Amino acid sequence: MRVAVTGASGLLGRAVMHHAPGYSLQPVAFSRSDDGSCGTVFWDADMPWTASARLLDGFDAVIHAAAYIPTEPANPDIAAKCLAVNAIGTLSLLRAAREAGVRRFVFVSGANTLSPKGSEITEDEPLGCLYSPYYLGSKAIGELYVRAAISSGTNALIVRPSSIYGPGMTKGMFVAFADALRAGRRLTVLNGGCFRADYVWRDDVAAVLCAAVLSAHTGTVNLGSGVRHSSLEVAGLVADAVGADRQLIEVEGDATPTGFSAVDISRARDWFRFEPVPLAVGLSRWFGDAAS
Repeated sequence: MRVAVTGASGLLGRAVMHHAPGYSLQPVAFSRSDDGSCGTVFWDADMPWTASARLLDGFDAVIHAAAYIPTEPANPDIAAKCLAVNAIGTLSLLRAAREAGVRRFVFVSGANTLSPKGSEITEDEPLGCLYSPYYLGSKAIGELYVRAAISSGTNALIVRPSSIYGPGMTKGMFVAFADALRAGRRLTVLNGGCFRADYVWRDDVAAVLCAAVLSAHTGTVNLGSGVRHSSLEVAGLVADAVGADRQLIEVEGDATPTGFSAVDISRARDWFRFEPVPLAVGLSRWFGDAAS
């Protein structure tokens, strides 16, 4: 099967390109970034849907992993671009896929679009998008368009990963923690170390996306580790992974729990035999390999 992978130069897209051949898929990178890869198709979410349809001629499936992720999620000025790329861009690609006769459409959304609660969140929780309303809100609107397409006969699946981590990340909490601890510097964890999220290994998500192309499941499926970790817990696990002393870690700020819920992964286990890599193992693979 020929599979168009949008966002193929990104953290998740690169992993999909790596895993796809193991599922007997022939992935083709659709990307606006010219990384010099042989066979990369230039594609941009701003393209007219008719132009995208011509590019998709002869493809069997689409994995739509492209997204605009803002660096200032609380800035209302980024709302328009988020909507243009993550919502309207998804609608345009859906129209293009249908016009080109693509048989399967897999859309990458996010479990953090759902309202957090004390227990695990299921696929049926209400939308929240509280912590990043412009980015997560645009992904939620993209979901609405995919669900509308499913109701009209499109063979599509919405995959909602929680917070993805892994090799290829160049900034963010994990990288900042590892850089400080490797250098033997003291690491200050803010907000009382109480920000919590469910972190899912990049390759686990990529593998499910490839399996989803071959499946007949439609609707939505959540992905995560099934466990949420605080930022203080993450700091300790990163210290272990890089061989640093946990005594370098200190906490600052009020200990008020914030963040996202753990994800109920029952459906993913049922549909894809999904068994996530625990956070400690993922961090050891990532930073342990880097250290060696």
